[in-house]
Amino acid sequence: MGVTLPTLWDPEELFFHLAVWAGVPAIVMAVAAALLALYKSMKSWIEFGNSTIRAARVAGGKLRSWTPPLQRAMVRLLVFSVLAVAFSYMLAVILDLEIRIWVANPNAVLSMKEVVDRVVVTPWPLAAVWTVVGEVFGITMLGIAYIADLRGVATFVTAWGAVVWIAAWLVGSVLALEAIGGFVMNLFSADRSDAPPLRYVVTVAATGLLGLVLARLLPKVDDASAGPFAPSERSS
Repeated sequence: MGVTLPTLWDPEELFFHLAVWAGVPAIVMAVAAALLALYKSMKSWIEFGNSTIRAARVAGGKLRSWTPPLQRAMVRLLVFSVLAVAFSYMLAVILDLEIRIWVANPNAVLSMKEVVDRVVVTPWPLAAVWTVVGEVFGITMLGIAYIADLRGVATFVTAWGAVVWIAAWLVGSVLALEAIGGFVMNLFSADRSDAPPLRYVVTVAATGLLGLVLARLLPKVDDASAGPFAPSERSS
């Protein structure tokens, strides 16, 4: 049965039919145009990313051709050493604050805001000072041992670094598992009162992440130290 247009004596029905029959194609065209614009935008971003990667590869190749291997190894050692010391400091500060809070009040619920506020007040606790001093001393002694070919000293420092590496992995893994369990309980637990508060879970997750990043950085410091400082028979 065909659709008949309304008469001029029914303006409301006429307006309704015109709006429907004219609006549906307009909506379809608008959706199609939006999808096309989205596709072009994604394509341009992908092309931009590919060109950026190609440019970075070309720039990296030119930089490697302009700088000698020893200079690149020294820069690599400096970068990994600074990152290892920085993450060690942050982890020591946060763990020190968390332990102090738990000792003072075992029922306290930690939050990142509370931790940050306390860090601002006491930015260099004793634990962080000794951690940074130990990290810098160990990296320096490792470089001297490789320069002077003191294999015993290098082995000793590397062994202590392995102990710190294991401790960082344990701390990071345990806290990461606890944070994952807390997130799962908050998502799927029927009774939210049994789940740990989200602010506590976020704090534990951030602390665990610092430990895992530090565990990844420590072996790179040893490898970077052996590069510029190792004797010729070791580096060959």
